[in-house]
Amino acid sequence: MMNIEPQLLEQNGTVRLVSGHLSLLLNDPDLVWVVIDGQGELVATDVVDYLVNKGVPFRNAHHVIGALVAMAEEKSVPLNKLSLNDVQSVDAHFAADWVDCFDVENALKAREKTGMPGPNEVAKQIARIRSML
Repeated sequence: MMNIEPQLLEQNGTVRLVSGHLSLLLNDPDLVWVVIDGQGELVATDVVDYLVNKGVPFRNAHHVIGALVAMAEEKSVPLNKLSLNDVQSVDAHFAADWVDCFDVENALKAREKTGMPGPNEVAKQIARIRSML
């Protein structure tokens, strides 16, 4: 958000559009979960982290997630709906707990450093942008 702030401030219509979307989501938090339900790709980096924590080098884990996304697209299912057999056919490091990667709430809570999309950080950015409107 910090990198695009000048452009947002120059484009008042864009600020109103973003503000409207944020307002909608803030007034109906359950809507956020409806929007992201079944969107396993949103936390694909968490799957990479999962593999790295299992000892897979990042460069390999990156390729694994690419193969899994391709498999999910081929099967016309969200990434998080691939079976354990499917993911283990790509990399043997996967275990039954791999589906825990798709808990978006926990994924967001793990991202609380400045500029990251954790709930507290997003709230700070929303407050900052609102104060500029």
